[in-house]
Amino acid sequence: TDILLSNNCLRVSSTMIDVRWSSIAAISSFFYVPQVATSFSRTVLFQGLNQNFQENSPRKDDVYDWGRIDDDGEFASYMNKEDPVRVGGSCEVRVVSFELDDTLWETGPTIQAANNALAVFLGENNITQPYQVEFIMEKLFKEQPTIYNPNGDSKYASSPVMLTQLRKDAVQKLLIESNRFSEDEANIFADSAFQVWTEARHRSISQNLVSNTIECLDNIQSLRAASDKPVVIGAITDGNSSPFLVPSLAKYFDFVVDAETAGVSKPDRRLYLSAIKEAVMHPNLQDIFKEVDKENDDKIEEIIGRRWVHIGANFMNDAVAAK
Repeated sequence: TDILLSNNCLRVSSTMIDVRWSSIAAISSFFYVPQVATSFSRTVLFQGLNQNFQENSPRKDDVYDWGRIDDDGEFASYMNKEDPVRVGGSCEVRVVSFELDDTLWETGPTIQAANNALAVFLGENNITQPYQVEFIMEKLFKEQPTIYNPNGDSKYASSPVMLTQLRKDAVQKLLIESNRFSEDEANIFADSAFQVWTEARHRSISQNLVSNTIECLDNIQSLRAASDKPVVIGAITDGNSSPFLVPSLAKYFDFVVDAETAGVSKPDRRLYLSAIKEAVMHPNLQDIFKEVDKENDDKIEEIIGRRWVHIGANFMNDAVAAK
C-alpha cells in the first residue's frame, strides 16, 4: 500500500483521511506534521530516518537529540523536503495507532470537566477542600517521584506514570489531613471519588473530540489488506483514559496500551514494545506471522514495524519514540 501525506490528508489505498494531528510516525517510516498557529496548514512528509537524513544527523534512537533539533527549529534541514513523498512502496499498512490526549480529543477541557465533577462530588459530601486535589497530586509527585514512576529511567521520570494511584492518594491525603477520616475510611471514599472523576472524564471526551475524528476512524476501519483483513486500530497513551469507555469511539479500537499497565511512559521505548506484543496477537494480523516465533522480539519488530503507522501530538514522545 502506498502512503501519501499532502494538504493535511493521509492517502492509504486511495482513501483520503483527514489528519488533524501534529506528529505522525511509523516504526519504519517517519512522518512529522509541523503545527502552524492552531491549524496544520502545511504538511511535510519525510520518508525515512535511515535514507533521508544527513550523515551528521543524530542517531535515529536518540530521542533527546531529535527533540533538541525540533526545539531549535533545525529539523527540516535534516530532511528531504519534497512534498508529497511516497513511502512504504511494497508494504501494506496493517496497524494504525493513536496517542489519545491532544490527538483524538482536546485534553484541557476534558480534564477540567473531570476535575470539576470531582470537586462537586467532594462538596456534596461536605469534604473540606483547602487545596485542590490537582495541587496535592503535584506535591505528592515532587516529594516521592519513584512511587508514581517506579520503573522509569531517570531520563524519563519527569512525569508520573501511576496516575490513578496518584489521584487516589491525593484524595486520601485530603480526607485524612483536612477531614479527620481514618485511613480505611479514606481508602474507601477515595475509590468512589476516583470513579466519579474517571466517569466524568470519559463522558466529556465525546464533547471534546477533534473535528473529523469519527470520519477519520471510519475511513481507517474500512480499509482492507490484500488478505481482506481490516486494519488493526490501537491506542498508545501516557494517560489513564480508554476509548473502550467512550461509546462513540469504542467500536473502532482493537487494543489500548497505557503507561500504567506498561509501567513506563513515553518516550521510553518499552511502552511501544508493549503495544507491539499486544497487537501481534490480534487475529487480523496472523497472516503476516506465518512460521514466525512470536517470542523472537527482533523478528516481530522487523515484520510489524514497516506495516505500522503511529499518530500523536508530541514530536519526541510520539514521532521519534515510535520510530
